Amino acid sequence: MKNLTKENFAYIKYYGERTKDGVIDLAAAANALSGFNDIIKFFNSKQHSYFIDNPYEIPVKIKEGSWIATIVDNPFSSLLLTSGGIFSASYLKKAGEKIAENDFKDVSFKKILTKSMNAFVDFIKLKKLGVSNEEIEKGKKLTRNGIVYTLITLPNGTKIEIDNEFLDWYKKMPPAIVHKIVNPIEKERLFEIAVLNDDKINKETIDEKEKSFFIPIVNESEEDILLPHLQHNHRYRLEGTLTRGNQSSNSLGFKYSGHILNCYPETGDVSRFKDSLFKKCIVDCHVNRNMKTSLKMDKRPTLILKSSTPIDEDFQFNIDF
Repeated sequence: MKNLTKENFAYIKYYGERTKDGVIDLAAAANALSGFNDIIKFFNSKQHSYFIDNPYEIPVKIKEGSWIATIVDNPFSSLLLTSGGIFSASYLKKAGEKIAENDFKDVSFKKILTKSMNAFVDFIKLKKLGVSNEEIEKGKKLTRNGIVYTLITLPNGTKIEIDNEFLDWYKKMPPAIVHKIVNPIEKERLFEIAVLNDDKINKETIDEKEKSFFIPIVNESEEDILLPHLQHNHRYRLEGTLTRGNQSSNSLGFKYSGHILNCYPETGDVSRFKDSLFKKCIVDCHVNRNMKTSLKMDKRPTLILKSSTPIDEDFQFNIDF
C-alpha cells in the first residue's frame, strides 16, 4: 500500500539492480511511458466513444527510487485534459459541459482510469497463465453486483475470474500494443503494475522469463508462415471465391491465392453471405492469427468477414495491403 493512496491510485514501475535509484535509459523510459499511454487510452476508448476522437492527457507523476510512473488524482480528474496542459477557467467549464453532453453521468475520469488499469492487470494475469481461447469459451458465467464475469478453470485446477467486458476488449487489442512496456524488462530489471480498488490492490509483475509471453513468438521461418503479408488485426479487401458455408460451425471457406482460408462472420451468421457463395467476390475482412492461443501467432490466417460483394469474372481488382 505504500505506493498507493486515494490520490496516487495506480502505477507502473521497473525495479531491480538495473534500475537502482530510479535510473533508467532515457529511450527505455520514453518508450515505457508512450506504451503505458497507448494501453490505457485503448482501454479508455472501449469505455466511452468520447475518448476515441478527443485529445486528452493522463496525469502521471514520476517518483524517485525504483522507476515509478504513478497515475495521480487531482482537481481536474473528472475532466479531459488537452495536450497543452494549461487551462483557463472558461476551458475547464467547457470541458465539464462537454463531458455532461457525452453522458458521462456520475463516472469520473478517475473511475475510467481505474477500470482501464484493472483491465491491463487482468490481461497480464491471463497471459502469464497461458489461458487459451478455448478455455475462455468453456468458462462459467457469473453475475455479481451487476457485472458479468467468466470463471476460467485451467487443466491444473487454477481458477481465474475475469470481467466479461475485459475479455471483449482483449479481442480487439492491437498485437504489439504491450511491446513498449515489456521491452525494458531484463534479468535485473523487472516490471510491476498495481491499481487500488477501494482498500484492495490488484497487482501483477513480469520478469525476464515471462517477457516472451507478451511478444508473439514465431519459431518458424518466414517461408513457413502462410500468406505472411496478411498481418494480424489488419483490415483488407481481398478477391477470391467463397467455396463453402457451414451453419453448424457458422464458418465459411474462402479460396485466396491458391489456399482455402477459414472464415467467420464479424456479426450474424453465414446466411448473410449466401449471395456470394460459390462465386468470385471481394470480401471486406480483418485477419486473426490468434485463434488457437494469444501466446503465439497462427501460421495460417483466419478471416473475420464484414461483407462480401460478388464480382463479374472479367472485373479486375487490385488488392489493398
